[in-house]
Amino acid sequence: MARRIGYARAANDEFDLKQQLNELEQASCVTVYSDQAGIATAGSRSGLTECLADLGQGDVLVVSRIECIAGTLTELKEVLTRLAEHRAELRICHWDPAPTLAPVDLAEIVARLVDFEAANRREFIRAGVEVARAEGRVGGRRHRLKPDQVKELKALMAQPGADPVAIGKRFGVGRAAVYRYVQKLPE
Repeated sequence: MARRIGYARAANDEFDLKQQLNELEQASCVTVYSDQAGIATAGSRSGLTECLADLGQGDVLVVSRIECIAGTLTELKEVLTRLAEHRAELRICHWDPAPTLAPVDLAEIVARLVDFEAANRREFIRAGVEVARAEGRVGGRRHRLKPDQVKELKALMAQPGADPVAIGKRFGVGRAAVYRYVQKLPE
């Protein structure tokens, strides 16, 4: 016989654990697992791990909101895949009406959203790099010294007996940076 198993997670002030537990009780959950951890400590969600291990074929995982079971689309895809492996269903109380979903279908949708998000992220990065190149920036750290400071640094280093550590302190850079400025940057 199918059981309703609840999971609640208090991530921040928005998600009050007592309110979630009340919603899960109203949803007739026979067992409820919970975690106090937020998304930042997602690795320590032992309640979710126990909950997923307890699910059997035909059981229904009930959550207040979908944010309770994952902090990212990738995590959501992993949880939905686990639900599909158990042949369990998912019910989200705050979706009105609260549908019971086949995790395998939702996992497919989330997988496509993960791909969509990754593709968009790559496109934004590519566009940003193109803009930077058009502005003459090619990547890496910006030079700490201005061109006139580099000229002065090179002139000081050209003097016999120049101390690169003292010169570096004068310009606020280390000894290695002094040598890089002398060797690589044109005047």
